[in-house]
Amino acid sequence: MKERKHIKILTIIFIAAMISIACNFQGFRGNQPRETIPVTTQAANNLQEKILEALDEVASGKQNITLSIEEAELTSLVAFELQKIPEPQILEPQIYLRDGQVQVFASLKEANVSTPIQLVIEAQVGADGYPQYQVVSAMMGPVPLPGPVLDQITSLIDRVLSEKIHSQAHQVFIHSIQISDGVMTIQGESR
Repeated sequence: MKERKHIKILTIIFIAAMISIACNFQGFRGNQPRETIPVTTQAANNLQEKILEALDEVASGKQNITLSIEEAELTSLVAFELQKIPEPQILEPQIYLRDGQVQVFASLKEANVSTPIQLVIEAQVGADGYPQYQVVSAMMGPVPLPGPVLDQITSLIDRVLSEKIHSQAHQVFIHSIQISDGVMTIQGESR
């Protein structure tokens, strides 16, 4: 318990130092696309409906399944899921599906201090037919995300994958995940 408090204090000090650096550093969000992805209940519901439809297709005996996920749908669903997490808060997520990668831009808020973060994630398919991911880069402002903060974020991603995807994906063997032009296309077949 004491060690956890110590890590939080160090994280807060680190964040404060990074904010002062970030405020003086121009362009730390330079890689973020200009368009803002709207967060809507309708987009989040659309994604949930698409997933349920794909699972229904599997249950009805359809062999090949294709699921297309758009940036607005994924951003909205993630934004609503992040609201359930007390600390650290990840606010205003923007998820871009470009160039074979999931690019996540958001603000990390802890102890009333907010700092921009950027994650670049590559999604893959494991030999077991389940989705996997690899964090290619993780930045807080202009510097790499500290290990404890990155660990918390990857733990969150692992939990979401476990709860939302692996619990339902046992019916589908995924062959490919392709990401480009704002769409993630997942192709698979019934197990």
